Amino acid sequence: MRVGLSILGFFMLVPGCFNPEDTPSTTLSGGTDDTGTASTGTPNPTTGVSTSSGSTAAVDESGDPATTVTSSAATSDPGSTTEVGDRPPTVVLEVEGSATPPDLIASGNVRLGASAMDDGAIDRVEFFDGDTLIATDDTEPYGTQVLTTSVNNGTHVFSARAFDDGGAQGDSDPVTLEVNIAGGGLVASDSGLWQTGGIAFNPGGGATTDQDGNIIVAAPISTTGFAVTGAAVASFTPDLGDINWQVTQPESLVDGQNQYLPMGGPHVSNDGSAVLIGGNAMGDDGILDPNASIFRFAADGSGPLPFVEVPSNPDVQIVPTGGITQDADGNVFLAGPDDNITKFGPDGVLIWESPTGLGWTLGELGLYRLRADPEGDVIADIVACPTDCTVSTRKVRGTDGVEQWTEELTIANEAGFLFSAGVSAPGPDGNVAFAYGPPGVDGGGVMLGVRDSDGAGLQNNEVMPGPQLYTIMDAAYDPQGGIVVAGVRDDAGTREAWVARVQEDGSLAWETALSFGADDAVLGIDIDNAGKVNVVGFSDVEEIFVVFLGDLWVAQLDL
Repeated sequence: MRVGLSILGFFMLVPGCFNPEDTPSTTLSGGTDDTGTASTGTPNPTTGVSTSSGSTAAVDESGDPATTVTSSAATSDPGSTTEVGDRPPTVVLEVEGSATPPDLIASGNVRLGASAMDDGAIDRVEFFDGDTLIATDDTEPYGTQVLTTSVNNGTHVFSARAFDDGGAQGDSDPVTLEVNIAGGGLVASDSGLWQTGGIAFNPGGGATTDQDGNIIVAAPISTTGFAVTGAAVASFTPDLGDINWQVTQPESLVDGQNQYLPMGGPHVSNDGSAVLIGGNAMGDDGILDPNASIFRFAADGSGPLPFVEVPSNPDVQIVPTGGITQDADGNVFLAGPDDNITKFGPDGVLIWESPTGLGWTLGELGLYRLRADPEGDVIADIVACPTDCTVSTRKVRGTDGVEQWTEELTIANEAGFLFSAGVSAPGPDGNVAFAYGPPGVDGGGVMLGVRDSDGAGLQNNEVMPGPQLYTIMDAAYDPQGGIVVAGVRDDAGTREAWVARVQEDGSLAWETALSFGADDAVLGIDIDNAGKVNVVGFSDVEEIFVVFLGDLWVAQLDL
């Protein structure tokens, strides 16, 4: 199923004409001279130039009339010498290429552009939304982009203010934009991509966006017999209208084994040249081999490229399930091997290996998710459920792998709860949000906790009330400081994929349900810079113990 996406166009600005002879004086009609006497506007007896009201005739040391400063209303004599005062710049603003833009009904980057003219030189142009300064540009063509989503619904009055090199300023006419975006509204989708499967509490699928805005989706490939046979990755155009390329990797390339199980979603290298997926090799019989590896291929789908594999300690042999994450410098953090977290440089060179993770066993379940915060530290989610479940959020210092803090949450363990224990999301200001769905014995619903960069609890709020049960599979801060939470909502046995946007205080901006089959669940989300939420999920879900099977889909929502 495909749904089309409207894309807002950009525009070209054409500067207006400018006639130096039309330059007005800074002296206003009806002003006074230096003595406070109103000027008469009579001709100067020496130069023959008639000065308008408000101009002042200058005299030399002998008291004779000298050069006259005039306004644009003066009648010039070819034999006279005049000085014209500085005039304020003129500026014209357009929003989305128009002085009367249509209502905005889809999230995206709204383009503001200004053309500015002056008798001197333009120093800068400032852009305002009402009285709020939103950007300054000192280089032609003058413009800026404003990310606009459903939280910005309402009337916006934009204006521009130009400053010249003499300090004079001029304002544009205001331009009004009405914003009416349906947050969570479905923009586009594609379903039935391939049959996927994996470990229920860490499905190993997700999405990311490359430097051109293409949406990259990755997930395991599975058979109807619940045998995972490798990984598939597809690149979609930004509107999900077409597939750029799709690759299937049935062999792990690790010790000749013929299967590869992805753990977590894909990442694009900082230079845009490669796509990376973390995971584990599998043997011919589908048994996990305890190693940790990073699978790489070129961003155009070619490859695979050489990748990193770290073997398990023969005396430990524990399977890591947390996948990978990447910091702003391109360093890659890998869950594993065994109970470790390992950091590699962008070139694949090992930097450190830290025993701050936890491998997967049926009693422990282990580290199931990694995220890097803006400072380059690692936030890890770890769950152990011998009786009740203890969910740990752990911060590991990115420079040396030393644990900074661990905060634990105890949640009752009941049937079906182990599908996910909740997820953390590092924020731009150092805060860490943790979203989880309490089981039925604890009332159901959705809770959101927030900790500061030192692990201290700031707040814990209810986002959604029970009795519906929610399984939270992914969460991420959006560019405007909100948090998008996604997973599964179970209402009396009917399951549907669920996505919501909330604030740190737990207030709900919007929620939406997605259904492409009998039962649906979310694997992962990605929020791009254009205000879209890309959701990867699966439908017609089947489960056996801790293993699942379903048909993969991808959907795009307005933020």
